[in-house]
This record gives sequence, structure tokens and C-alpha cells, in this order.
Amino acid sequence: MRLRYRIVGLLAGLVLLGSACSPDATEEDDDGGGQEAAMLAHAQCMRDHGFDWPDPVFVDGEWETHYEGIDLESPEYHAAEAECERVRQEALPDGGTLDDPGERAQIEAELEVMLEFAACMRGEGIDFPDPQLDEDGVISGPAGPSDGDWDSFEAAREFCEAELNEPMP
Repeated sequence: MRLRYRIVGLLAGLVLLGSACSPDATEEDDDGGGQEAAMLAHAQCMRDHGFDWPDPVFVDGEWETHYEGIDLESPEYHAAEAECERVRQEALPDGGTLDDPGERAQIEAELEVMLEFAACMRGEGIDFPDPQLDEDGVISGPAGPSDGDWDSFEAAREFCEAELNEPMP
């Protein structure tokens, strides 16, 4: 079974959105170039934790990773993902810091949209916990269905995106 995991998901999507909307965004950001080192660092970290994790590719304006057979709900995955997300944040050009109050406000606003999305997913019968914002500005949340039912997950995701008029990972 081949699973498609969009790294832009609840974590990396914010970085791309933030870089595209920032005052110093460049054309390099539009093709993913500004994030490449951070995304590759994340992939290498996941491999270092024993996961068969390929390098991401930039397709249609978002980073994607295609993999097979990874249990997204396993404690090992969650531990590795938490550490590797920090590695990715540290590899960003600004070091992943949120010292700028405007940047923090933007992330918090994005979190509010994501909380609405999580509530909508639950309303559609999907086990979908609220995303969490840590002190470093990293938003964590589920990358896929907890029960492995990708069809129901994708149907609910599409419904909630339309309902909120916001694309989500």
C-alpha cells in the first residue's frame, strides 16, 4: 500500500505559507528553494531514526514525501517526528525562531484556522486531535488517519477545506 504524506501538512505548510507571505519572500521561495535544506534535514533525521524516509520533492507549490509502511500513530514515529521537526526548524534560514511578534501572531492566526479544521474533521467522524503550538512556534498535529482509513480521512479533509474555504494538508 502506497501512502502519500504531504509534508506540507500541519507542520511544513506553515513554513511555506509564512515564507511566501513574508515581506522578504523571493522567487526562490515560490519554487521551494528557500526551504530545501530544512526539508532535506528533516528527511535525513527520519532516516537516522530508522525510518525508510525518502527525500521530499517540491510539486505544485508544496513539499511532498511518498513512503510506504510507516505507522503514523506509533510512539516511535511520534518521537522521531517531534525531534526531526526541530531539526527542520533549526535548518531554516532564520533558525526557526519566532522572536518577531508579527511572525508569532501570524502563526497563532494559522493555528486558529487549524483548530477550526480539526473540529470540522471530528464533526465528520474522524479522530482528529487539536493541533498544538509549542514555545518555538512549531505546530504539531496528525499527519493522517489514526485508524488507517485514508478514504474517509480524505473525504472529510476535502469537505472541511470546502466548508472553511481554506486548503489544508
